Amino acid sequence: MDSKKLPLWLVFKNTDRSVEEHTYIIFKTGDDLRQDILTLEMFSLMNKTWLRHNLDMKMTIYSCVATGDSSGMLQVVWNSETLSNICKVDISLIVASGGGVAVFKEDTLINWLMHETQTGELSRALDNFTRSCAGYCVATCLLGIGDRHNDNIMLKRNGQFFHIDFGHILGHFKSKFGIKRERARFVLTPDMAFVMGGTHDPRFRSFEILCAQAFNQVRAEATKYLNLMSLMISSGLSEVSSPADVRYMHDIMLLNLPDEHAAKEFTKWIHDSLHTKSTQFNHAIHTWVHK
Repeated sequence: MDSKKLPLWLVFKNTDRSVEEHTYIIFKTGDDLRQDILTLEMFSLMNKTWLRHNLDMKMTIYSCVATGDSSGMLQVVWNSETLSNICKVDISLIVASGGGVAVFKEDTLINWLMHETQTGELSRALDNFTRSCAGYCVATCLLGIGDRHNDNIMLKRNGQFFHIDFGHILGHFKSKFGIKRERARFVLTPDMAFVMGGTHDPRFRSFEILCAQAFNQVRAEATKYLNLMSLMISSGLSEVSSPADVRYMHDIMLLNLPDEHAAKEFTKWIHDSLHTKSTQFNHAIHTWVHK
């Protein structure tokens, strides 16, 4: 596992024959996983909100347990790959760049899905991708999740897209030499849009509608989300330590706008993110460094 924190991959044999023979977890030290737990709980809460309104965003909410303030365990999500690894297996470019150039190819993700998806299942995989990509665009935007690169964004073989590793939230974005590394509100790149047929395809229009609906449904329950986040101020988490941190989530919800105008603003963010080239450069550099 390519990580500075050198996590352990552990396999436990189950004595209970009614469940799977083995349980797989990742044990990490050096990270405060309480913030990951908070983020995943907020994802789960958003997912419940959406499901109550018959909106299935195909979210992947994996388990996370903190065993201390700098250690814990994470559930392994099977049949999935990081976007970085998907780029690295692009055979036509792996020799030249270790996958870095594949970041700029529009067809990298769709080619991988077509190769990995079982016969007759591609249409379902594309629907899973569209819904889950919309869900995570909204969720990561609302929580101001930073340090997004293609080693902490993953894709399952059934098309479900999801994010991992939440060390920076509520607008605490990384910078280098005073320059913000992340300039888009969320990660949406041309290869992701290409999976949905491109920006003029009906599937991409469905993606925009799903984003708007999901955004407005969370906004409708803003008081609940903001109150729950405010309760965490006294928890000792470094990035949820003051009302100013929670204010980030309040402001991004655009509570002064009616639903129609908020939906239009989120659609604008979609296209702004899609045209933010620095996201692809960040992914390319990360892939090249970790090849």
